Amino acid sequence: LVVVHDDLELGLGDVRLRKWLSSHRGHNGVKSINRNLKKSDYEGARWARISVGIGRPEGRDREEVSSYVLRPMTETETRALDEVAVPEVLLALADFEKKLEEYAKLPKSQAAE
Repeated sequence: LVVVHDDLELGLGDVRLRKWLSSHRGHNGVKSINRNLKKSDYEGARWARISVGIGRPEGRDREEVSSYVLRPMTETETRALDEVAVPEVLLALADFEKKLEEYAKLPKSQAAE
């Protein structure tokens, strides 16, 4: 499972790969996924995250942050994500797929490590 999500702590369009066990950093969507995976057949499964920066509003109060995250993106923001973040995410997914193919070719004894 690979989850792509927004990240307030990254600048607009910045992309970071995160391990499945890294902190949710207060992200409600990531918390929800983590909580629900633990309750399901995926318990203990490893999953990767790709964080995409959306920037942060000037204020830090809960209402302002919530409003910022849930509002429609501006045309400038959309263009920035399309031009910068989307290619980075696609590159990360291609690399992830390559790593999975390499892993699948390992003998079972090595793959279990």
